[in-house]
Amino acid sequence: MLGDCDYCGDPLTSELQSVTCDHCGEGFHVECARDAGEFSVTVESKLLSSNSYRIDCPFCDLSWSAGYDPR
Repeated sequence: MLGDCDYCGDPLTSELQSVTCDHCGEGFHVECARDAGEFSVTVESKLLSSNSYRIDCPFCDLSWSAGYDPR
């Protein structure tokens, strides 16, 4: 079970792009965090087939890397 979005309260599902922080465990829909102005993603590295992205958690302010574009 993925839990519920901390912004809208709806379930986190694979149908809507959902993210869960590796550090604090809080989960949210990317669109909800972006609408709240609290979603930050930066490109860490650009390679031909495997870009790396850094996601900043809006809840604990720590960041983690993702191998997919969460935007």
